[in-house]
Amino acid sequence: MIRFLTCAAVVGIGCAQAACPTWKQPEHPEYWELSPEEQRTALLEYPPEEQVDIYLYGVEMWHPPRLDLADPLASNGEAVLPSLLDRLEGAETASRKEALLYVLEVMSCRYHNLSGNERVIWASEKAVESMEAGTWREMSAKHLANLRRPPGTECELSRPEIR
Repeated sequence: MIRFLTCAAVVGIGCAQAACPTWKQPEHPEYWELSPEEQRTALLEYPPEEQVDIYLYGVEMWHPPRLDLADPLASNGEAVLPSLLDRLEGAETASRKEALLYVLEVMSCRYHNLSGNERVIWASEKAVESMEAGTWREMSAKHLANLRRPPGTECELSRPEIR
């Protein structure tokens, strides 16, 4: 009986990992060993493309999602913007699109208004339009509304403050 339970547990673990095709080891395991405060500072030490990778890993693989990493990523502004837009345009899931739109919203609200950036607005509109109705689309539409706001107008982030 004990052998059966041990085998069932091992098979169950293997099945759980096999049933979750998005599960993966982080590309930068040393980063995830840092405290959350150290992570927010260390994020900017990586090249822009890797910063986006780390953020997406934190949002998609951690519970609760590491949305606090959106702020340091957004603070990198123009340096990280091409990587964010490339990822947004290539994103297949609504949750990934929403996570990337949130970074753009934080960037626009806190660091540099993006309402005049045609590629940002176009890519964001396409991302929202491509989503099925539901929570991800509703949240993404709020991000888009903040991206469209005119310079000098008040901007309240559509997600609660996470620091």
